[in-house]
Amino acid sequence: QLPVLFQESLNLLNNKYLEPAVTSNASNLLQIAKVMSKYNQPTNALEYLNKLSLQEGASSETLQLIAECQQKTGKYRQAINTLIQADVLNPDNTWILSQMMNCYVQLGNHEEQLECLLRLEALMPDSAKITTETGLCLMKLGRYQEASQRFYKLEIEEKQIIPSMRAIAWCSFKQKKYETALKY
Repeated sequence: QLPVLFQESLNLLNNKYLEPAVTSNASNLLQIAKVMSKYNQPTNALEYLNKLSLQEGASSETLQLIAECQQKTGKYRQAINTLIQADVLNPDNTWILSQMMNCYVQLGNHEEQLECLLRLEALMPDSAKITTETGLCLMKLGRYQEASQRFYKLEIEEKQIIPSMRAIAWCSFKQKKYETALKY
């Protein structure tokens, strides 16, 4: 019976015969790291990406992949630091901001999550998903008036999403606007 590739650790950097061929070309390192990440081997992928960033310096693409692997291994603080570096190289990238926001969610840091959401909202003002996420984040922070505005925006734009209608009711209730709360 043949072994199933990628079920066991496959680290070519530890093979003295293959390591020179793998590390001789930055493109090889990047492609192998992508495959490792895709097949749920983020720890091994990080080894290749770290070697790549030492060889060439870190590009935004490399930093994004490093952050993705750090997230997969539960290293959210490290991922945030990596994503901040990627954001400097590639500002206003929605993928970077979304991943950063997700890390802040995992850490329970809603203030920083809100900063990412506000930047995303500025980049994608018509996104019902981002508007909803921003409203929910504001609710977690107890900023019900601002949250209500986000959910009213969805209603005005006729993007009536059931959770947003419930959110309007809850925000209204928390602001002691009982008549409005009953309406929703």
